Amino acid sequence: MMGPADHSSWNAVRVASWAITACGVAYLMGPQFISQFRPPENRFLDFSQEWLSAKNYWSGVPVYADQTEALLRHTGVSPDKLEEILPRNAHPPAAVVVTLPSAALGYGAAHLVWNLLTLPLFLLSVGLIVRDLKIPVQLWSLLPAIVLLLLCGPLYYHLLLGQFNFPVLFLMTVAWVADRRERPGWAGAALGAAACLKLYPLFVFVYFLFAGRRLALITGAMAFLIGNGIALMILGVHEFETYIRDVLPSLSHYQSSSRNVSLNGLWVRLFDPHPGEGIVPLMPSPVLGQALTLTSRFLIVAIVARASWLARSVESRDRAFAAAIVGMILVAPFSWTHYFTLLPLPLGLVWTRIPSGWQRWLFGAILVIIWIPENLFVSLMEPLLAVGSSDRTDEPFPPLFSLICFPIPTYALLVLFVLVLRTPSHIAQVGGPADNNSAPERDPA
Repeated sequence: MMGPADHSSWNAVRVASWAITACGVAYLMGPQFISQFRPPENRFLDFSQEWLSAKNYWSGVPVYADQTEALLRHTGVSPDKLEEILPRNAHPPAAVVVTLPSAALGYGAAHLVWNLLTLPLFLLSVGLIVRDLKIPVQLWSLLPAIVLLLLCGPLYYHLLLGQFNFPVLFLMTVAWVADRRERPGWAGAALGAAACLKLYPLFVFVYFLFAGRRLALITGAMAFLIGNGIALMILGVHEFETYIRDVLPSLSHYQSSSRNVSLNGLWVRLFDPHPGEGIVPLMPSPVLGQALTLTSRFLIVAIVARASWLARSVESRDRAFAAAIVGMILVAPFSWTHYFTLLPLPLGLVWTRIPSGWQRWLFGAILVIIWIPENLFVSLMEPLLAVGSSDRTDEPFPPLFSLICFPIPTYALLVLFVLVLRTPSHIAQVGGPADNNSAPERDPA
């Protein structure tokens, strides 16, 4: 598998090969990629949660009111004619406030505008990571970049749903850039702002805590409190009470979803799946499932904490921060494949710093798993596991699916987590100038 050094030379054959590939992929996938920006007519996807909450707010209705009623009220479309939608908006109050202007548009137009505004944040984040990791880039590098962009399954899924990961990624990338430039105050503030939009970035503060970045902890807490304070003034105390008391508990049964790629999803599917998911447990034991979830979370936290504690150079801090991002997805109650759009830093770090050999080929396999559509493994392995006909509407998934098919992305995340921790801690020519006065470090892997 090619490394970053291989991109320093572009001969005519290589340019022509990538140009033909890019044109072919653009011809085949370009129209589908563009179609993801706006949802199909009368289909209400994840961004409809924000849009309906915004409509409710400007109509004087609670933003966390029942979404089926809100859909009928604001669109005239009967919910029973649509796919299942969440009973309430699952996103934090600050996320609702950010998207209040969307109520001025119809849902399809609001979804389109949201994607057009946030996709540049994803591209800018990738650009910042490429710059700071000193990845060699030439004009011809745009050709493989186009191919990767148009073939990225999580990116398609994210655009289709109209999710929040792009602004969250941008803020976390700003936090990382500020931290490696010895500006912990700005780093903490950016991460605190990201945690206002989605709660899972709070896990990355484990890095700041154990790396001794006290100023980042203070400014992060301030940014988180200010962001939620503004939301509190706009929405009112009742909406926060509803979110904590009603919304968060109502999401618990999604933990055993076949699409949940977190460690919690792995163990819950095996030992305590929700009846509505149509999954047969390996052994019905909620206590064992919870114990394994807590144990695996503790191990991830401990490993990230140790890597952060040992970080003394820019490179080792990069490693600890990237490990925290992967760990964040693993320890969350539920994580979806569109969360993989948060992985440019861990992927870039491993690609630039893991030496040639079996580790690089293993990394290539991880890239394939992360890049492809989420349901492909189930579709491919269903015949192999002999679970019946192609019509699975009433047939539950056997335990082998929860062991082999559903957790393949989870296993890929675990391997990526290990590879991040195996990256060298002192590579001045790749990650920036190392601290020559720092003490030798042990490999946290």
